[in-house]
Amino acid sequence: MAKKKKHSKDENKKVLDDTGSDGKAAQEKSAKHGEDKPGQVVGKEDSLLSSRSKTVMDKEEDFLFKVLVAAFLVVLVFLVYSVATQKPVYYSQLYFNEQSLPGEVDANSSFSFSFVIENHEKEAFQYLYMLTINNETSDQFTYMVPSEVEQGDRIEQNIKMALGPSDEPVKVGIKVPTPSSDEPLEIHFWVDVVDEASEN
Repeated sequence: MAKKKKHSKDENKKVLDDTGSDGKAAQEKSAKHGEDKPGQVVGKEDSLLSSRSKTVMDKEEDFLFKVLVAAFLVVLVFLVYSVATQKPVYYSQLYFNEQSLPGEVDANSSFSFSFVIENHEKEAFQYLYMLTINNETSDQFTYMVPSEVEQGDRIEQNIKMALGPSDEPVKVGIKVPTPSSDEPLEIHFWVDVVDEASEN
């Protein structure tokens, strides 16, 4: 009887050991699966976030590109329209031959100077010019250039004149009406008049 009881105790111990061992293995397996599962979920979430961020960035870049292209097209259309609708500008130019201008002249003695007219008008034009002395003019000092000045051409006109005695510098000017302006072009220079008779 005692021997049979010992055998039963050994069997119970073996069963307990097996059960304990199996329980521990199950716990380790459960724990292992528990660790793997959260790690796998985090990896999927990171992948989804990365994919979404990339999609958002691609959309923003695509939007900026479309905005730049649209802005470029607007500027291009504006430039083409401006060039197509721009009206030509017509004008004339008037200036002295600086080397011909006297700084001092003798009273009642003739001297000369010259001026230039450039025609940038729509067509050829024959210019009229007026000589002014101290801003005054008259029909006596109104002249016509010898011939029409072709578009893009220039003409240099020489003036020969004399001035009476004057204690102050004299303002000598030229006025030229043009077809493209309501007001005539005007230039002038100052000259000192020396009266040798009064000095003697």
